[in-house]
Amino acid sequence: MQIRVLLRAVLVCAAPGLGWGQSFTLGGHVIDGLTNRPLTGIRVHVYECAANDPDPLGSHGPAAAPVTSDSEGHFVFTHLSAGRYALQAELPREIYT
Repeated sequence: MQIRVLLRAVLVCAAPGLGWGQSFTLGGHVIDGLTNRPLTGIRVHVYECAANDPDPLGSHGPAAAPVTSDSEGHFVFTHLSAGRYALQAELPREIYT
């Protein structure tokens, strides 16, 4: 049986007002792409995607410590700077980016 994972994430300003010098929160939820049900206990990693960087994803280390999805599949990364990020879901036998 093949399991598909769908990561849905939204970038939200964590501080009042809109300013580029502030920190941001990146949150979303992990769901099974076949059943649309939330996936609990999935480790989610976040990596910064630097502009024009030839190095592969993750070669500079993670942008934040990994988090684990809760009972409803939700996850949150806090204190991120403005930028482009790639998310990675870690399942017991597979990794999805």
